[in-house]
Amino acid sequence: MDVLSELKKLSTIKQKLFSEKLIPNTYPILGVKIPELRNLAKLIAKGDYALFIKNNPCNYFEEVLLEGFVIGYAKCELTQRLEYLKSFIPKIKDWAVCDCSISTYKFVNSNLDAMWNFIVPYYNSKNEFEIRFALIMMLSYFVNEQYIDKVLNSISKFNSKHYYAQMGVAWLLSVCMVKFRDKTYNFLLKCDLDDFTFNKTISKCCESFRVSDTDKQLLKILKKAH
Repeated sequence: MDVLSELKKLSTIKQKLFSEKLIPNTYPILGVKIPELRNLAKLIAKGDYALFIKNNPCNYFEEVLLEGFVIGYAKCELTQRLEYLKSFIPKIKDWAVCDCSISTYKFVNSNLDAMWNFIVPYYNSKNEFEIRFALIMMLSYFVNEQYIDKVLNSISKFNSKHYYAQMGVAWLLSVCMVKFRDKTYNFLLKCDLDDFTFNKTISKCCESFRVSDTDKQLLKILKKAH
């Protein structure tokens, strides 16, 4: 399969212009809708996906995201998948490739301990999207009874000034607030997050339909106090 030719067939100017507004500072964009990329990735994953990953030039946004999807859809052992991820993660230059790729990584659910150990070094990285990768992995797979304390402890040490990392923390904490209200509220009472990240966290919580009006008022008071 000539993947680039397939991508160009699926691309439209309308989608290209839409994506360029939504996803700044990334690879050149062809303009292919996400569902069509997912379908193509599933097709590649059924064939010689290893050859695709090895030879993928990653000149376009869609090529990079396609690789992220294929890593999720391919049927392979965890050790091999982690090798693919180690090669893929440094290619992430935007929130869309990061977040959309992670949504396909259902294999994490059956490998929580190994995957937690895998993402910790990325959380401690200086690279904006390596940090966000770890944060969105936490948000997607680790906000549970087993890991909530580790998640909150990790965020307590957050000190990045990168916008997409800060927004990742805000989104993650808003999910923690929904699922573990008391622990997260107590965390917010005592945490030492920078003002921007803290305020964005409160805003994310207040935007959530799953946070009660009473809690939203309490959070707004915290925001003023902070």
